[in-house]
Formats: sequence, C-alpha cells, structure tokens
Amino acid sequence: MTHNSEISTREVSNKFSWQRAWAISSLYQPAIKWQIIIYVAVSLFTGVVTYALNASMLGILSMGLFGTVTGFMTYFGSLVFARKSNLVIETTLPATNAEKCAFYVLYSVIVIPALINLPYYAVMLIGNAIHPVADSLKEIMELQSDMLAKTYGLSTLSALLPISVCLYTLMASEKNRIVKAVLWTVGVNVVLALAGAVYGIVMALSNAFPDPTNAQNAYQFGQQFGGSLKDMVIITSIFSGTVALVMLWLTCRKISHRQL
Repeated sequence: MTHNSEISTREVSNKFSWQRAWAISSLYQPAIKWQIIIYVAVSLFTGVVTYALNASMLGILSMGLFGTVTGFMTYFGSLVFARKSNLVIETTLPATNAEKCAFYVLYSVIVIPALINLPYYAVMLIGNAIHPVADSLKEIMELQSDMLAKTYGLSTLSALLPISVCLYTLMASEKNRIVKAVLWTVGVNVVLALAGAVYGIVMALSNAFPDPTNAQNAYQFGQQFGGSLKDMVIITSIFSGTVALVMLWLTCRKISHRQL
C-alpha cells in the first residue's frame, strides 16, 4: 500500500503544473515586480502623450519615438532573468523542465509584449471613444490596421525574432550574459533593417515601378508599391517567425540540459 502511494505521489508531482511554472517568478523578485510596474507605466504614459498631442505633428512624431523605445523594451524584457546567481537558480529550480521552458518562453513572448501594448491601446481606444483623434493620426492608425490585416497578422511575428534571440543568448551564456544578449539583439534588428533597406533600394532602382512624378501613373505606383511592401512584410515575418521558433526550441533544450 505504501509503495503504491509513493508511485501515485510521484506521478502527480511530475505532471505539468501552471502554478509551479508561475512560482518560478518568485525567485526573480523584486525584479519582475518592478518590471511589470515600469512597463505598464511607460505604456500608459506613451498612450496618454500620443493621444494628448494627436492633433499636432508632435503626436505623430511621438508614435515613432515611443514606438522605438517600447520596441526595445519588449526585445530586452527577458534581461530581467539576468542576475549573479542566475545559473544556480535556473538549474536547481523546483520545477520540471517543461515548466521552466513554459515560464521563460511565455513570459518573454506573451507577458512582456502584453504589458507594453495593451495599456497603450486601451488609452488610445478609450480616448478616441471620448473625443475622436485628429484625422492625421487616425489615418496612420488605420494604415497600421490595414497593413496588419493585409499581412494576415504575420507582421506581428517580426518582434518575435529579437525577443527569442535575447532570451536564447541569455540562457546559453555563462559570462557577460547581459552584454552578449544586448549585442546579439541589436545586431538582429540591424540586419533586419538593412534587409528592408536593400529591398527598397533594389525595387527603386529596378524599372518595376512607373514614374511616380507622372500624375497618371501616381495611382498605379501606389498600388504596386503597396503590394510589394506587403509581400516584403509577409516574407520577412514568416522568416522571422520560423527562425524565432527554432531559437525558442534551442532555448528550451539549453534550459533542459543545463548543468551546474
């Protein structure tokens, strides 16, 4: 009877537990607590400033400026796991390998982007419901929504690559973890930006587009450019998503096989 009880207890304890997975976060306190507070505060501040200045050019500029800042906050969010005793903690956590992977990956890929994006869009939606934003800002927001729809939502995968690279580098490195993670993440963003610039230059130098200075060709130019831009976004998003999934898989392998 005792033997059967021990087997039963062991089987239950080895089952995946979301409670145990989230309990890992307590080992990174108060860093995670402050990250959540700061990220939500920055997101709310960004939304309030953008909405308050929406009728001026500053509102449009603030979208680009704050968007860059919050973008890098999202990419570097997993740095919260970097601490001096990190390797010992990550190896001896009271959780299964699956629970460790679930916590690190989902926190980096789901929780952090939500902290950055949800408060911002909540402010913009509530503010727009109370008092509609200026036409200039509304057109930009509609353009963003239109591009998201045309790319079948795949454009959201573009942020997944730098996030996964940062997390993998952090988990795979034993020394200078933060420096390596930052450098690799910035490097990935530079490569993606250069790829987009090269694509734009190639398209501009090719004769695929009609002369946009000709009024009769302006509409045709816009249609062709928009279609090419959509194709580029879809291709880069699929590439980024595929590579990111590989990086996340490698991250889980690294977490599972890590030894002191």
